[in-house]
Amino acid sequence: MPIMEELVKSVEQLQEELVEVKTRLRRLELLSKYRDWITRLRSIMVRKMNERNKKFNIMNQEFKNWVEVAEMLLVEADTKVLYEENGEHYEQTCTNLLVNVLKDFDLTKSDFDQLLLMYDESISGFPNKKTTLADLPYAQVELAGTTFPESMADYKKLLEKALNAIGIWKKEFVIKVSCISVLYSKL
Repeated sequence: MPIMEELVKSVEQLQEELVEVKTRLRRLELLSKYRDWITRLRSIMVRKMNERNKKFNIMNQEFKNWVEVAEMLLVEADTKVLYEENGEHYEQTCTNLLVNVLKDFDLTKSDFDQLLLMYDESISGFPNKKTTLADLPYAQVELAGTTFPESMADYKKLLEKALNAIGIWKKEFVIKVSCISVLYSKL
């Protein structure tokens, strides 16, 4: 009988491990599916930061890509720590610029940081068709109908906010292009 009990115990343990592996795989699958949208949101943030920077002359720098923004954010965070150790204040210009742009899209820095972590946790190797802005409404509907594991409920909300932010930017861009077209047609 002890052999049978051991076998039952082993099977139960294997079933638990299988559930855990399936959950991890589902998590990676979901994160990887929305990876491109997070990439797009990062690009939009760079564009909007450059627009705001140009309009208000906040920094003497134009960012070419997200890597430059991320590097500046790290430098500012490190510099702030050094200043605070000396009892001085340091103004995080790039960080404040990003925070203000995020507010325009009803996102917080914490939301955005979580989205970036989701991006980092995802795997680009998962089969995933490339997305375009034309796919945005379909992605929003698909996300709404997708069931996330309970442990990822917050991720779904963040992804909904991210897709909504992309939609807001898209509408702004379309309006801007329409206005420019009207102006050129009157010349």
